[in-house]
Amino acid sequence: MLSELYACPDCCGKLEQETSGYRCISCLKEYPIIENIPVFGNLSTYYGEVERQTMEELIKSTIINGHEKAITNIIKEPFVVKYVLDESRALWTNLLPISAHTRVVDVGCGWGTVSIPIARKAGYVAALDATMERVKFVEIRAQLCSLSNIAPVLGSATALPFPGESFDIIAFNGVLEWLGAINTKEPPLKIQMKALSEAYRVLKPGGLIYVGIENRYSLRYFLGQADDHSFIRFTSLMPRWMAQIYCKMRTSNDYFMHTHSLPVYRKMLNSAGFSKVNEYHPWPTYRNPIEFVELETYSIKMHLREKARLEPVISRKWMYIQLLKLVSALDKQGLFCHSFSFIYKKS
Repeated sequence: MLSELYACPDCCGKLEQETSGYRCISCLKEYPIIENIPVFGNLSTYYGEVERQTMEELIKSTIINGHEKAITNIIKEPFVVKYVLDESRALWTNLLPISAHTRVVDVGCGWGTVSIPIARKAGYVAALDATMERVKFVEIRAQLCSLSNIAPVLGSATALPFPGESFDIIAFNGVLEWLGAINTKEPPLKIQMKALSEAYRVLKPGGLIYVGIENRYSLRYFLGQADDHSFIRFTSLMPRWMAQIYCKMRTSNDYFMHTHSLPVYRKMLNSAGFSKVNEYHPWPTYRNPIEFVELETYSIKMHLREKARLEPVISRKWMYIQLLKLVSALDKQGLFCHSFSFIYKKS
């Protein structure tokens, strides 16, 4: 029996479903199904906000106690608890035409904080991640939320295990910047472009891509805030080679988490074949947004004027807002906003 849901990530060939998994009818490569999860990636890969052993403990507790109780009992870091449970991370979905007939891929689905809200509105959600433990957690979380239209999948953003032109929306929410970890021997930009090209392949004509990501030249970084990824000040502002040396000295880790400027993001999306629909400045960030401001001078100016009115005069936040308003008026594009939300379509 042929499976129409998936395709061979190596050759894009059709898959034949067998008892224990899938087999490509073109290159004959086999892909197992483990605990109801199709495995198109490496089982040894692990990335997460908690140690692997803690994640395994969390999965067991979630089955017994539910995901909310398991998270609050086991994870002691408030930032991670909020990251997992706060569904405001998915507020951007209100910007997109999602209906009961919409098919969506949530790339880098993580803990399912975005996949779950999408599934409440969409017809079908493929929750893809490179870490098996995360995918398993999403499967359990979906069951607890009585959502049967989520398909957790283990796979890579640069070799999506889906047929061409099979989805309406594909999302990279806080994912694109981390893809340099897939292969540290290749330039991160090259890997990011592979992922965007794969997104183009699996989207239907007119399908939409959503990207939520930080700005390399955020005003906050110029003012001394630590980089959101290296957690070291000024690394995103440095030349890449210098950031690599500095990160290696400070943390012994490579600097592979590349963000870019607004013009470069636009060029990347255009080069992958996408055309602009809308661009936004998510306030305060795309991670847990409160609102989305169109990325043009007047909208940003009016938004920041209102935010400044709500802050105590001469406070640190008031001064930041005033400075951002000034530089946005000068650059006329929002070049120094902290993060961006892009909605582009497959031309």
